[in-house]
Amino acid sequence: SSPFLRRFIDDGIGIWDTDPNLPTNADTDWDTFLEDLNSTALDWIATPLTLSVTFMDLIISIKNGEIKTKLFEKPNNHHLYIPSLSAHPPGVLKGLIFGQFRRFHQY
Repeated sequence: SSPFLRRFIDDGIGIWDTDPNLPTNADTDWDTFLEDLNSTALDWIATPLTLSVTFMDLIISIKNGEIKTKLFEKPNNHHLYIPSLSAHPPGVLKGLIFGQFRRFHQY
């Protein structure tokens, strides 16, 4: 038999989309959704409705009906990475540099 593997995921994101042709009160609908969500065994923390949010290392915005992303860096980010003289294999250091470069150009 195969081993049971599990992973704890503690971050998630969702987009609350409404149909502009339907009569609705977005704030009331959102509050009702949060009440239903928190009536389960889990405690959820949600941000207020907004057109832009920072999630992990991205700024995610909705502009003109399109989802846009750009990189987010904390103000105190000093770009301190693994020192070149560390005991990490050379591939780790090379992969870090190329991964950051690709990430920067992807978003």
